[in-house]
Amino acid sequence: MPAFNFREVELRAADEGGESIPCVLATEVSVKRDGFDEVLSCDPRDVDLSRAPLPMIVQHDRTMLNIGVIEHIQAGGGKLRGMARFGHSAAAREILADVKAGVVRSLSVGYFLGKCLSRSGRTERYAWTPFECSVVSVPADANAGFYRSMKGTEMFDTDTDPVVDENNQEERLTRSQRRSAGRFDGLERERAAEIVALGNTHNMSGLAQRAIQSGTSVDDFRAEVLRNLRAAPTLRPSESPHIGMTEREAASYSFVKAINAQLDPHYARREAGFEMEASRALAQKLGREPQGLYVPDEVLRHSRMAQRDLATGTPADGGHLVGTVLEAGSFIELLRKRTHLFALGATPIGGLVGNLAIPSQVGAAQAFWVSEGGAPSETQPSFGQVPLSPKTVGAYTDFTRRMLLQSTPDIEMVVRRDLASILGIEVDRAGFNGSGASNEPLGVLNTSGIGAVAIGTNGGLITWEHILMLEEALANADADMGAMAYVSTNKVRRKLKGSTKVNGDAGAGFIWNDDHRDASGYGSMNGYRVTSSNNIPSNLTKGSGTGLSAMIFGNWSDVIVGQWGGLDILVDKTTHGTSGGTRVVALLDIDIAIRRAASFAAIKDASTA
Repeated sequence: MPAFNFREVELRAADEGGESIPCVLATEVSVKRDGFDEVLSCDPRDVDLSRAPLPMIVQHDRTMLNIGVIEHIQAGGGKLRGMARFGHSAAAREILADVKAGVVRSLSVGYFLGKCLSRSGRTERYAWTPFECSVVSVPADANAGFYRSMKGTEMFDTDTDPVVDENNQEERLTRSQRRSAGRFDGLERERAAEIVALGNTHNMSGLAQRAIQSGTSVDDFRAEVLRNLRAAPTLRPSESPHIGMTEREAASYSFVKAINAQLDPHYARREAGFEMEASRALAQKLGREPQGLYVPDEVLRHSRMAQRDLATGTPADGGHLVGTVLEAGSFIELLRKRTHLFALGATPIGGLVGNLAIPSQVGAAQAFWVSEGGAPSETQPSFGQVPLSPKTVGAYTDFTRRMLLQSTPDIEMVVRRDLASILGIEVDRAGFNGSGASNEPLGVLNTSGIGAVAIGTNGGLITWEHILMLEEALANADADMGAMAYVSTNKVRRKLKGSTKVNGDAGAGFIWNDDHRDASGYGSMNGYRVTSSNNIPSNLTKGSGTGLSAMIFGNWSDVIVGQWGGLDILVDKTTHGTSGGTRVVALLDIDIAIRRAASFAAIKDASTA
């Protein structure tokens, strides 16, 4: 999303008469930015007033209607001046009263930076384009503000009252500026905002600023960005797995609008512009188009994926969401398996393009003792690669047309959480126990070369000695470092919480200690974090032993989870077309790799009987 800039100034108390108040929007005072001091030139040639008059809002909240407008804007004399005309809403009247009383004194200008005009040491002077002005609480420029009277203020460097001299002000503007002042050039604003967003996303801010100044269209700029990306190597981890959404923007993203946008192109243009643009931004970043519509990572941060049908006719499938008396805030969610892979410390790599190969050292050089005048033997370290290539995990949910219209707890919340749950759980399961076959990633338990601690021919009970042997296996491989933790099944947790370290001696303590849980709810064992998961197998066999459980100990930061793009939402309106129902298919491209097998050791034959 666009990296808007803001410049704050002080407002002074205004005349009691009238509702238009003279103000100074900005001066040429320097403002500290990251690595330099920024000066906004107030020379008329350097201030683009094509967006005038400017909306006056509160605290830069662009989701709310403006409380007024800044008119008759002129640059000159080191200042940008204008007239603040307040509206007739209750909020506008309240703020106007506080401005007149001298309580509210500050303005902040939102603007786009133009070209750099000059540099002197740390100070850089810029041309710029103001696009809004906000009433804020904290001033930054004490040299500007509201004036008590128009007389003697040199407000416009003229003796003419700017309110009366409206025609003269209009004559000073170009034809395009007059057109913008009449209807606020929304298309131009959107063009600049989209270009800034694309530039920030792909670390091409300089290219974006040049495109804005030269009048380049959004489509042409997208093509230029794509050419630059293709000039880079095919293997390119993105700078960030996100497209630049703020928390508020991610929270306002609507899955329902994204779904309906694919059902009805007219709805997409009218209601789902934000969702469609987010998908286009991510597609541009990835260099490929979705099968349906991309959902950016920011939106998925608090979501899980699932496969479950929702309908109003069947109570268990959605009917309980429809009713005349229903506590929406008390909606009871389906209990699901907890996920632990990332909480244990797995390393995510997002925004991948192409296959990824992570270099690894598999052998070391050796040292030799030599005699006087002798030379050590030549040895070299050996290297390998840990490959990652996209594997697609998918889920779907069905819901009816009436479900969208009648559900009381927001269908948005239901679809979002239910879709995201099972995909998240399946990624978690694959990290622990993926088979590596049938397009499934290879998990820790099935990785060749991890340490092994065997209990018996037919399995057996885990003892304190076995726990220490798991730690020893990592230490023998010099891998006992990093985000080390144990994870096992609920059956093993139950057994070890009641098993003492020394047989028959409760004073020696129990193997699994849950007395002092950490912030994630994890207990401790042998001085390390420990948790249980239903994604760890508890149905293993060995000899005549059945229903055996696994336990893993390791450095979980050596589990790498790569993700290619965001969630791809595909709407199927034909499967249930006769009933007006809609199937939503969710697809996610990920892969899992173990950076060093020696970082893990496992028990695969634990009995809990």
